Amino acid sequence: MAAIDIPEGLSLRALREGLQVGARRALESPNDEGPPKRRTITAAAVPVSANFKMTLDAYRNTFEPWYRVTLGEGALWFNWTHPLTGAPCEAQFAGEQAFTVAPSPGGFVKISAQLRMR
Repeated sequence: MAAIDIPEGLSLRALREGLQVGARRALESPNDEGPPKRRTITAAAVPVSANFKMTLDAYRNTFEPWYRVTLGEGALWFNWTHPLTGAPCEAQFAGEQAFTVAPSPGGFVKISAQLRMR
């Protein structure tokens, strides 16, 4: 199944504050002689901690229905932009509590999310 697009008018550009992008995981296998062999797991998703800021109306009317209905409570992958390189990628909300919402000054909310990126 193809990844889902972010709704028109909803910005999921990660704020620099609190942004953490994990590294690809690797496996090490011992060798009979010499250093262990190290292989990158290219199929593994990269963990990302990101914050997003949006208006309360955008959260209620666009983000919340998109997350709950279109993404099936965050289970489906969506098209995203890599927060450091700007390259197209796919992301998925991760963990039991995939995101938290907190009020922010000026009628905004701050969403702190845990994602997987591939």
